[in-house]
Amino acid sequence: VTGVDSTRVASINSALATSSVIGTSVNSTAKLQALVNAYNALFVVADGVDNTANSSNPSALTYSLVGVTNANTGVNTSLLGDAIDLKNNSDIDSVVELQNLADAVSAVMACAAGNAGPTVAQLTLLGISGVNSGNLPVALQAVANTSDNGAAVSTLADLQAVIDAALNTSSTALNVISTYAQQNSGTLPTVSDYANVGATVAANQLSAINSALATPNVQATHVDTSLEVKALVEAYQAVFALADGTANQGTSVSAAQLNLLGATTGSVATTSSYLALVNDVLDRQASSDVNTVAKINALINITNAVQDTATGVTPSYSLQASDFTQIGVNDVT
Repeated sequence: VTGVDSTRVASINSALATSSVIGTSVNSTAKLQALVNAYNALFVVADGVDNTANSSNPSALTYSLVGVTNANTGVNTSLLGDAIDLKNNSDIDSVVELQNLADAVSAVMACAAGNAGPTVAQLTLLGISGVNSGNLPVALQAVANTSDNGAAVSTLADLQAVIDAALNTSSTALNVISTYAQQNSGTLPTVSDYANVGATVAANQLSAINSALATPNVQATHVDTSLEVKALVEAYQAVFALADGTANQGTSVSAAQLNLLGATTGSVATTSSYLALVNDVLDRQASSDVNTVAKINALINITNAVQDTATGVTPSYSLQASDFTQIGVNDVT
């Protein structure tokens, strides 16, 4: 067997140690030579320079021979070969490193097909730039919007272009959203603006979401990443899901979610009994009763006053008979 020297022996041994390479995989010198040749072919590609034509990328058989899995389709080997082309030998001198790259590629293709996508670390490992935890949802949605077969993201250049276009569009939308949050006036964010940062907002939810931006508690810094905007939107949608007009013990919202909306929570933020009453009241409301943060604040004021009075604390809000009716308690005059 040729092609194995002191700099390559550990790499070859790492291939032999994989669960995919078994005794029958190397039960002849010809088979062992094929494994060595396959690994050496990968080392040739990994020269740190983007100089290998896509048509010359390593084949699925090359990866299989060294024990790498998840590299058995054309789109996978295309993107994986591009990624390896930019690596140095030291970046792929164990099958674990190769497998990490293959798994990252597999995650990209899964995302294109509408499934869970890669992490920031995986995209960075492949050589993709510009993605961070704050804008990852936008990047993943952009990949998911491409063809399910992965052809549109089967090269690093294509994948980077898809992500860059989405991030540029997202940046413009984030500016609209964060500016409105800071100024509480000006251009109202649209459904499309939210979609462009990776948040799905129904038309009948838009004014409610924007009312959260208009609260003094939500500033530009609270919604200047797509992840933050998405969290705010999902928090309001959790309120709407609970306030379905029926007291049916829906999924409770957390104090953190109410805070994301810019609600003035008071003791709700720190005391479980206060939060429990707010959730019980929200559960009895219709969506039209909670479609602004001002309406949510009004309900919180009432429930906090009830709890304060019950615990011997002088409430900051004076309860009226109509307040009890508003929260679903009757016969109080």
